[in-house]
Amino acid sequence: MTQVRNHNLLEAVHHIHGEPYHTVRPTAVIRIEQWDHMLTWAQQQFGTACNFEPGCVGQRVQVPSVGERYYVDNTRFWFRHKSDCNKFIEYWS
Repeated sequence: MTQVRNHNLLEAVHHIHGEPYHTVRPTAVIRIEQWDHMLTWAQQQFGTACNFEPGCVGQRVQVPSVGERYYVDNTRFWFRHKSDCNKFIEYWS
């Protein structure tokens, strides 16, 4: 289920190896304008992200290292803890 807290951020829950991750997908406009700043801010707040390439729809998400605090693919941020997700959303809203 996708939730929208503002018109620029889409929030959902997806799973990595059966574990729920709270995801935030910035819309195209904010990704184009702010993506690099978002990456830098997230790294300062949460440490270095584990990056991965998303698979096709319906495939199991494959990540290089299981159980990380957060991940980043080319469209969204994946947070293990809801509090980290909320912090991200509050800052970028």
